Amino acid sequence: MLNKIIMKKCILFFVVQFSLTAYGQSDSITLYFEKIINHKVTNIPDVFYNDSCFLTSTLLKIEIDEHANATSIDLSDNAEDWLKQNLQKITKAVDKQKLRRYCDKAGIRKKSILIPIIIQSSLTRCLSKNDFHWTENYYDFKNRRLKGDCFFVEPVILTPVDLVL
Repeated sequence: MLNKIIMKKCILFFVVQFSLTAYGQSDSITLYFEKIINHKVTNIPDVFYNDSCFLTSTLLKIEIDEHANATSIDLSDNAEDWLKQNLQKITKAVDKQKLRRYCDKAGIRKKSILIPIIIQSSLTRCLSKNDFHWTENYYDFKNRRLKGDCFFVEPVILTPVDLVL
């Protein structure tokens, strides 16, 4: 009887430890950029707070060279103007060494890291909108279609309670 209890506790411990480790690894870059965007994005339009079903989605692209260094950070052409105005603040806030360590660990070289950014005014899903609402130029950057090797990560999903007013 005692062995069964000990075994159940050990299994539970390993399941919890594996779950937390897997979650932390898979979401590390997403959580990192979520924090940056939360603290650096300002001048959010009133419509975002007044429309109960506001939803926008764009891509954040980080170009990585052969040495795992970030060479550029851009938003796709469909990004809202107010979000584009904050790109420089987001870019300056990125810890390049931390990003390089992430790329080294993940084996990312000569690729683009793509982070979908979803900004919605509701904590619950709006029934009238899709989860990923994008326009024709969702995959365009500076009027050029996305091409080459890409590494997609989980989306950053922001709501009014996340963003600093």
